[in-house]
Amino acid sequence: MYKILHVITDKNIGGAGVLTLSLLRHTDRTRFAPVVALPCDSLLLPRARALGVRVCPLPPSADGTLALAALPEMLRILWREKPDLLHTNAALFARLAALPFRRMACVDTKHCCFPPSPLQKSAPARLINRALERASEVRYILTAEAARGPLLLCGSSPSRATVICGGAERVPRLDEAKKEALRASLGIPKDAFVVGYAARVERGKGHEHLLAAARLLSNRKDIFFLAVGGGSLLPALQKAARGMKNLVFAGFRADIGEIMNLFDLNLNLSYLSETSPLSLSEGMSLGIPIVVTRIGGNAAMAKGCGIVLPPRNPRALADAILRLADDKSLYTSLSSGARRRYPHYSAPHMTAKTEALYLWLLKHK
Repeated sequence: MYKILHVITDKNIGGAGVLTLSLLRHTDRTRFAPVVALPCDSLLLPRARALGVRVCPLPPSADGTLALAALPEMLRILWREKPDLLHTNAALFARLAALPFRRMACVDTKHCCFPPSPLQKSAPARLINRALERASEVRYILTAEAARGPLLLCGSSPSRATVICGGAERVPRLDEAKKEALRASLGIPKDAFVVGYAARVERGKGHEHLLAAARLLSNRKDIFFLAVGGGSLLPALQKAARGMKNLVFAGFRADIGEIMNLFDLNLNLSYLSETSPLSLSEGMSLGIPIVVTRIGGNAAMAKGCGIVLPPRNPRALADAILRLADDKSLYTSLSSGARRRYPHYSAPHMTAKTEALYLWLLKHK
């Protein structure tokens, strides 16, 4: 049996954390013994323990990829645990700590595809990055093909990257009585076509374009917009939407899976970076067509199950919504496509591909 040490620095529960929890949940415990190291004040910690996974707490300073203050504790954990493989998530300090352990395999997951900064693309930075890769023999998991370009611009070797799309858990279906009660609690008209968007309300996610599209379609009383998620921009958007009868910014909801049962369309309106958004995969498990911007891995996810738009274009968004609300044949076709596509973006599929990479690396280390 191989011991796998996962390292993640997230303190809140975001996409990387959810993916890590899914990986832990579906790991084949007859072949792998997972352990996870994360900040002692992370919201992920109790969830990891609830999965029966042993946790190695890191200091609160382990918050970010270059958390050098956490390096001593990371070294102690590696020395004590002696894992066969280290799997990091935006935790460069953990890869640095692993350098003395030459027999340890190393995997690093890239969850984003932001363009690298001029400093990251500079010749000295590229040389340092390549040297660190050779020293640690790291292999990268990219959660979308779109993440490959930024990686290569930083000097990484193409042979070190493997695409394994993020995988979501299947969302349980609600019965009609529960759906109707939930609709009523959110103020959604009984027979409305619900356009849903589940995402953090932050810069780059495009909620302002959702608001603009809702205004463009305010004359369609049968179309309702529902945005779910918290974030720093939420108060301003809630204020801007005050008085609108076809849009609700519901804020953070722990019951997002139940709320997703109300969606007829599932949006992603990002205009900065996306790889394989879990909210889209979760919606696919319910057969919900998607409407996404042409950013990162969005277009690849939409094949056969959605419509792709230019970013920052409320008019194009409104037109796509009208098309799917009014064309039942197209809607049914894309809904069937979403169900067919879900297994490729499921948590078990992601875990199986990740474990296959683990075994290959452990065999060839």
